[in-house]
Amino acid sequence: MLVRKLVESVVSDYLNENNIKFSSKIKDYYRLIIIAVVKFLKEEFLIDKDIVIIIKESKNNNKYGEVNLTNGKVFKLELNLNQSFTLIIKSIIHELTHIKQISKKELRISVDGLNILYGTDFTLPIIKYKEISKDLSKYRYLPWEVEAYDNMSDITLFNKIINSKYWLELKGQDRNIDFIIKNL
Repeated sequence: MLVRKLVESVVSDYLNENNIKFSSKIKDYYRLIIIAVVKFLKEEFLIDKDIVIIIKESKNNNKYGEVNLTNGKVFKLELNLNQSFTLIIKSIIHELTHIKQISKKELRISVDGLNILYGTDFTLPIIKYKEISKDLSKYRYLPWEVEAYDNMSDITLFNKIINSKYWLELKGQDRNIDFIIKNL
């Protein structure tokens, strides 16, 4: 019980400092791994420190993850935790790419609300987007998805994460984490 309270205290302080919050029951070692990866990616992608990311376990095992903007600075990130830790990390990379795109206004909705805009030269009517989003073979080739999938597949980025100070700080904090690190 004392160890649990200590972990909760450390995690709570860390979350408040880094604007990472959890809205569902997620095991402590998952939380610590997610925090390390998100903190690294917020720095790597130059995501504003004021951006708040609320993390919840997804009930949909058919998706790696999903991100939604709840207001200008708060994002809800749902993660499928019923996959390997390698895929969990890659899913976080994918979804944090979208948080970067939205927070930097690379990916946005037009003023009239009828189109999705990406960069300076891509416009997609929302009606067409809804049709494309039903077909993964087409959806994954939308330009913002191409960037997210490219980042997700980038072995250099993955290696930067697992060699980062945030990842290395995980060693010795939990026997489950030590096992995961050893076998990743």
